[in-house]
Amino acid sequence: MSKFTGLRKIVCVYVLVLCSSCVSSILPTKKPKPEEKIDTYSEDLSVFLPKYDTERPIEKPTEDFPKANSNAPKASVEISSQSAEVDKILLKMAEYNKKIANGAGYRVQVYIGNNKQEFESAKSFLYQNFSEHEVYESYSQPTYKLKLGDFLSNKEAEIILDEVKSRYSSARLITEKINIQKAIDNK
Repeated sequence: MSKFTGLRKIVCVYVLVLCSSCVSSILPTKKPKPEEKIDTYSEDLSVFLPKYDTERPIEKPTEDFPKANSNAPKASVEISSQSAEVDKILLKMAEYNKKIANGAGYRVQVYIGNNKQEFESAKSFLYQNFSEHEVYESYSQPTYKLKLGDFLSNKEAEIILDEVKSRYSSARLITEKINIQKAIDNK
């Protein structure tokens, strides 16, 4: 019995110390007054301000430049060697960009479903009304998918989507990897 009483005393002391250490963090030390307003700010921030040399006088600009004559012809600007280097780099970038075939863009998903007749009907509608755009069809058993166009911008795709929605209300816009050259040609 004496073992358990000693253990109880140790546990009670431990719990008492633990509770007393948490009391100060739980209870607020000062209650804020709602009517009390803060009118002043007492921290000095001048140590963070930039320092300027005030002993040196500020020089006023001299008028070494002649005044511009509005009737005088404007001189042509010579292309410096730096701009020639920049032009070379831009040409290389343009050639590289021409080689890129695929990129991120938009397509209109016209039909997705299991009915082959509806799929064929939607496909013939697209070929008749949107012959200038590419039609993409896929079949993954048992689902048929039908997508229209290669669009670089969301705005272009939204215009076509509005026209398609008049017939197929389930049509929606999707982001997909598109053929960039076809998208540029359709503009």
